Amino acid sequence: AHQYMMALSEGVCPPQCVNSSNQPLVSITAATKEISNPDGAVAHVTTKISGTITWTPANGCNAIVKQFNETIVDGFAGTAVPTVAYALGTTPVLALRKFNCCSNYANGVVITLPITITATFPAA
Repeated sequence: AHQYMMALSEGVCPPQCVNSSNQPLVSITAATKEISNPDGAVAHVTTKISGTITWTPANGCNAIVKQFNETIVDGFAGTAVPTVAYALGTTPVLALRKFNCCSNYANGVVITLPITITATFPAA
């Protein structure tokens, strides 16, 4: 199993108010997108990270929901195509990212979340 700390950067536009009590909410899932073993020794696993981020813009009352997708490519030593399982941390850590140091608005969010990817190869 490989353990990582994912750090995903996602933009929020219109921007989020840094001082708002309604901070962004995130939901994330992981699934196998592709598995290949081109050289017969290392399985290349492409993982699709999908999620939503919900935030309330600084100039409005209605929440906005944005979908996002990212990919992770990992390698596992083995001579076949494995079965892949995922375990995500339960609570993402969010950090607002400010692009303008003179305002209280954030144009981005950094999402940090642990992920464990386990590849199980078939018996030889």
